Amino acid sequence: MIYALTLSLITSALRTIGHIICMHIRPASNRFRSMIKSYLISLPFILLIYKTHILEPSMPDILGSYPPKLILFHAYLFDLMIFLLFVECFFHIERSVTLRILVELLNSGNSDSNDLQTHYSTEDMVRQRLAVLEVNNFIYKTNDSWFLKPKGKFFAVAMKISSWLFQSASQHDRTE
Repeated sequence: MIYALTLSLITSALRTIGHIICMHIRPASNRFRSMIKSYLISLPFILLIYKTHILEPSMPDILGSYPPKLILFHAYLFDLMIFLLFVECFFHIERSVTLRILVELLNSGNSDSNDLQTHYSTEDMVRQRLAVLEVNNFIYKTNDSWFLKPKGKFFAVAMKISSWLFQSASQHDRTE
């Protein structure tokens, strides 16, 4: 099982790094389709790594007790689960409204509620999320303007880095 997990982790790491590099060189118009293509292209690499015995010297005792077909089955299963995790994380990071509000506050230095509501459709949604961010010590309010606290700045910077890494755009950038 450890051998299968190692095979899938190596393949997943290579696929994810390759996908991110390709998206920076030539961004795809349909990111999900691009992810599916990279997954399908990476599938033979599990078999290739397995057949070339690259990992065997580091794990000799493990292979003797495990049937080869079961190793490959688990490797492909783990690889599929890691791929689905990558897709899930990508789409949830890209679309988190709360994290996008933090990034907009970071970019502008401060914003009032009306400023933020121009980018989001529901007036109540922004007020509720701002209240949650304030209660959880991400932001504070002074004279109807919102400012980031260190905790909020940390998450906003992390969001900007992940948005850059995955080449994702904010909601109002996609609609303009």
